[in-house]
Formats: sequence, structure tokens, C-alpha cells
Amino acid sequence: MKKLIFIFLFLLSLVIVAGCNARQGNETVHFDDDENMDTVTTTITQIDEDTTIVTTPIPIASTNAADINLEPIPLEVTSFEGDSFTTNVGYHVIRGTAPGNTATVMVNDYKLQKFKLGDTTWTYIASNGIGTLEEGVNTYTITTLDSLGAELEVLSFTINYEAPIIPNLPDTGTSLPFILILSGLIAGIYTFRRRLLV
Repeated sequence: MKKLIFIFLFLLSLVIVAGCNARQGNETVHFDDDENMDTVTTTITQIDEDTTIVTTPIPIASTNAADINLEPIPLEVTSFEGDSFTTNVGYHVIRGTAPGNTATVMVNDYKLQKFKLGDTTWTYIASNGIGTLEEGVNTYTITTLDSLGAELEVLSFTINYEAPIIPNLPDTGTSLPFILILSGLIAGIYTFRRRLLV
């Protein structure tokens, strides 16, 4: 039991000495910032072995969002190049980008339901099945509006939809009326013979 107590006290003293030595090289960092956030000064306080305190202010450049030159996001269609294309496919997902202050995106007279303020991408489905893509030239006008309903930007593009040509089925050699008449004649003869034999 005495050996266990001795080992425990020895390990405890090692932990205390290691902790004290680690504290001597510790650096304390203070951040002092202006109200304008133009510059930030970092003060590093170091405690060395003689317990003298050395304070060194270091200026650091600001990373204010106002200082970063961000280009605005334009209103554009990103799913195809140019302002028109021709297709024989009856379903297309049209994708595009919109400015960051856009609250509403309108395609012709339809308001995109999934688009909300702060979004910068939009999607629209041009489909023959739901009536948003018809045979011939289809013109789409994209209008972006801000939260007050004011118009921001307008963009137009066209899709020329040529419905695919479905080939005719090959001729089987006989017409439907002839087969119906022949079937009726055979059924009549069969019925008449059964009655005569009975």
C-alpha cells in the first residue's frame, strides 16, 4: 500500500512541475479593435523566465467585408450558351443566376416558387408535358424583382422545339374491316353447321 501511495505522489509531482514549466512560455493574445474596424492591433504578452513582461503591439490588416471588392452576380442563363437553342426533346431544366438582392424571379407571368430572398441561383422547367414548352419557337422572359417589387433586370431567351417524328408502323398486309368481315363469316358458318347437325 505504501508503494502505491509513493508512486501516486511521484506522478502527481511530475504533473505539477510539467504544468509550471509549460506556463512560463505561455503567450497571452489581446485583440484591440477600433470602432471603424479599419485596423486591428494584436498585443502579445510573453512571460519569460525572469518574470518580466514584454508587450509588443502588432498591427494586422482588416478583413472587413466592405474592403473586399466583390463583383455582383448577373442575371443569366447557365444551362446553355447563347440566347436560343433548338431541340426535339420535350423536357428541359433551365438553370441560371440572379443578383443577391433578388427577392422574386418571374418567368413570363409565372413566379418561381422555390426561389427566395438571398438565393443567387434559379431553375425553371420547360416541358411539353406540363404546357411550358410548345411546338415551335418559345420565348421566355426572365424578370428579377427586389423585395419592394421593383424591377432589377430582364433577360430573354428562346427554345425552338421541334417535336420528334414518330415513324408509322409497317403495314401488316391486311386491313381491319376485311378481318372483321372474315371472322363474322366464319362464325356464322360454324353456328349454322352446328344447328343442322344437332
